Amino acid sequence: MQSLEGQSLASDKFEIILVDNGKTTPSLRRYRNQPNVTILTFAANRGFAAGNNRALAHARGETIFLLNQDVVLHTRCLQNLLDAFYRIPAASFISANMLMVRLTDPIDLHGPQPGTTGIYQITRAGFAQYEIQPAGKRLMPTPFVSGNALCFKRSALRLVGNYLFDERLISYAEDLDLSLRAAANDLEMFVCPEAVIYHFRDDAFYGKPTDMIKKYLHVSSNRLLVYLNRLSMRGFLERLPLLIMGIPLKLGRRDNDNRVSWARVAAGSCLLPLSFVWFAIKAIRYHKDSPEQA
Repeated sequence: MQSLEGQSLASDKFEIILVDNGKTTPSLRRYRNQPNVTILTFAANRGFAAGNNRALAHARGETIFLLNQDVVLHTRCLQNLLDAFYRIPAASFISANMLMVRLTDPIDLHGPQPGTTGIYQITRAGFAQYEIQPAGKRLMPTPFVSGNALCFKRSALRLVGNYLFDERLISYAEDLDLSLRAAANDLEMFVCPEAVIYHFRDDAFYGKPTDMIKKYLHVSSNRLLVYLNRLSMRGFLERLPLLIMGIPLKLGRRDNDNRVSWARVAAGSCLLPLSFVWFAIKAIRYHKDSPEQA
């Protein structure tokens, strides 16, 4: 919030919508009286997908920027994203330059643009792989836009089914689904090197072993669900061996680390049978409903 309040873009040019998803964040009360802040409180945690869909319904602007709670923004981030849409009006989705950091890393929110750009590529095995590339002044085309730092025109949603995220996924892989829908409709997706945010990733990899296993099963089965839904049955079955290979490979390489942990790959491989059981159960429930129309 401090980095949003410190933006170079005047505060009357944007609004902030805070979602208390599950009524677990009483600290949001301190922002209740700010003129450009709206607080939405959901009694139950509706998940990342539904939380953002519901927040979008309250947004007044045409340009929307999604942010997780574990990021801070460079002071010119919002202005640079708006400038990017002015430069390329045909762009539908523009991701910020998301740089992975630890709590102990030095961060300069007012300094010059970093020399690197965080960008995702979709691998042949079906998962989004984070890469660091040299930064430039131009927008960089990408096949995947992360929901954690996603800026888009509201009008673009009409071309991807008229909804933002598939609420059946609850959380994880909803941005993969959106990226595939955008690509299928020939919509342009970019990363803006000048719009910098810093993402504190360490907390995502810690927790009780049982919780981490549940998260692994949920994420891996969601990825399979997305491809099942976006491909023909024949196309899905043809790609399934690579998708299976991608489940433990994704676990073995964290977004903030270029090294592969073969121990995590081995552990993920051992859980593959359970992943498929999880996937089969969710697939039955998944196809009973249609995606939420935002």
